[in-house]
Amino acid sequence: MVDMNIGDDVTLGGCYRNYYPDVNYEILGSSSGYAWYVFKNVSVPASVNNCSYKGNGVLEEVFYGGMHQFASAEEYIKQKTTQKMVAEVEKPEEDERTNSRAEENEIIPISSGSGFFVNKDGYLVSNYHVVEMCQYVGASIEGDLLNVKVIASDITNDLIVGKVEDLSNNRFLPISSDGAFLGDNVIAAGFPLAGTLSDNLKVTRGIVSSMSGLNNNYSEYQIDAAVQSGNSGGPLIDGSGNVVGVVVSQLNKYAILQQQEIIPENVNFAVKSQNVGMFLSANNIDFTTKDSRKAVQNREVAKSAEESTVMLLCFNSISNIKEMYGEQNVSNIFTLKNFKDW
Repeated sequence: MVDMNIGDDVTLGGCYRNYYPDVNYEILGSSSGYAWYVFKNVSVPASVNNCSYKGNGVLEEVFYGGMHQFASAEEYIKQKTTQKMVAEVEKPEEDERTNSRAEENEIIPISSGSGFFVNKDGYLVSNYHVVEMCQYVGASIEGDLLNVKVIASDITNDLIVGKVEDLSNNRFLPISSDGAFLGDNVIAAGFPLAGTLSDNLKVTRGIVSSMSGLNNNYSEYQIDAAVQSGNSGGPLIDGSGNVVGVVVSQLNKYAILQQQEIIPENVNFAVKSQNVGMFLSANNIDFTTKDSRKAVQNREVAKSAEESTVMLLCFNSISNIKEMYGEQNVSNIFTLKNFKDW
């Protein structure tokens, strides 16, 4: 056990955090990048959106010496895990209330969305609302779930840029320098209705229906390409294979039905690529821009999207969601069954 104050190394504001859900350990980096804090008994890890939040674990060890000491911290966790497995004994049965509390503290997937890579260094773009409730974000890549560190957020435009740790590849999408125009053909790519439909990428085709979104929001397009829950954060791609937007939402059919007694069809929205480019540039994230003069076949567009778009899984505990939004509000959005049957 460590006898020290976390404040000895300024803060945990370095925003480097790596969570090991199988063993409930967590490594957090200091703001200086000099110290690595190892926490045990972590049921709610540090937030990906708030560098000052350190999770609910107990500080067990600190490793000093810069980035190379991160490997020492990981090795320490591996040794502790081995010791725990060897010493594991059968635990007595717990009462129903204790079991219920333990279930609510368990980190589980609560929602999903989509994201797409914008450079070879593992940086991706998605929507803010996809990660807003997450303590941990994972990207499903070739059967593995890889940690996503959220680098920056733009709440106004509902965008985030994240980085998949220790990943580099050449499969990414260029950003259109011109954006799309009224009537342009577009393809939306993503992973809608995860857990119901297949795990493969889905693409739908449509046009740009309007150059402004809901309530004359000129940072968005209106599109008629079909999107569902889970498409959020996925790319909107033009006929040249360039990203012209980020799928963000669909019109609330039930609200319109109650207000106007009609059911609207094919009314969806995407954040314009110009906003995406400004957001990435403001955060010093490299990306490629291309003009959209050369048309390619739909199968080529779909292939490029398939190689560059990933499903994002949002993890948190029911107890933490209740703490963030209030128990009544959570019950209005989710039920315990929704969480467990993910």
